[in-house]
This record gives sequence, structure tokens and C-alpha cells, in this order.
Amino acid sequence: MSFLVQYLATMLCYALVWFFLPTCSLFFFILISAWHFGETDLEKVPNTLLWRVAQFTLGLLVLGFLLFTHSAEITPLWSRLVRGNLSAEATWLLLVEYQAVILLNGSLFFILLAFFAHAQSRISLNLYRYTRLAVIFSFLLFFTPSTRFYLI
Repeated sequence: MSFLVQYLATMLCYALVWFFLPTCSLFFFILISAWHFGETDLEKVPNTLLWRVAQFTLGLLVLGFLLFTHSAEITPLWSRLVRGNLSAEATWLLLVEYQAVILLNGSLFFILLAFFAHAQSRISLNLYRYTRLAVIFSFLLFFTPSTRFYLI
């Protein structure tokens, strides 16, 4: 019973913070989600700084990919969540405009991080899983209209 009470109290506090500071709460939610995605996709890694940053970077990439590939649906939702915060809305639109550059550079950064983290503390990698992820990013780069400008 104590877990349930603690969980409900935490959710109530977060709801109050979201009500009074929606933009900060949304930013915090994105950070937590990115950490969750990265920790799930890169599991059983050593507890080193490089691996933790690699996990978080991968989580940001996965979350960014999901949000950017559905930007038409996310943009009105984003506007409602930030409640007219013009700088947050402008930041989202800027991120959407440069999504291909962000995802490409983020992917390269993740690859470098994973390379150095693996050199520091070796782990066994599921190459099939990460090859599929690379293919998804490749399709994004090829089929996103704004990408063609940057690749040509």
C-alpha cells in the first residue's frame, strides 16, 4: 500500500508542477523519456559515464525520430502543452526544420560515443538490432524532403 500512496503522491506533485510550469515539465518529461528509451535499448552496459551518455544519446535519437517523423501531428499538441510559450514553440519549429541535420549529427555522435565506451568497457552488442536502427535512420534521411537539401 505504501508504494501506491507514494506513486500517487508523486503523480499529484508532477501534475501540479505541469499545471504551473508546463514548459519546464514538458522538458523534464522529454529528458525522462529519452533516458528510458536509451536505457531500454542499450541494456546491460557497464556503469561508466561514457555508456550512460551513450544510453541517453540513443534515447534522444529514438525519441527525436519518433517526434520528427510525426511532426505534423506533434506540432499542434506541442503548442497546447506549452500554452503559448512563444520561445518553446519557435524552438520546436526550428528543431523540425533541421530534423535531418539533428538526427544525422546525433547518430554520428552516438556512434563515436559507443565506439569509445566500447573501447573502455567492452560489451556484447546485438548487431542485428542496431543494424535495423541504422536502416530506419537511413530511410529517414532519404525520404525526408528537407534532408535532400543537406545531402546534395
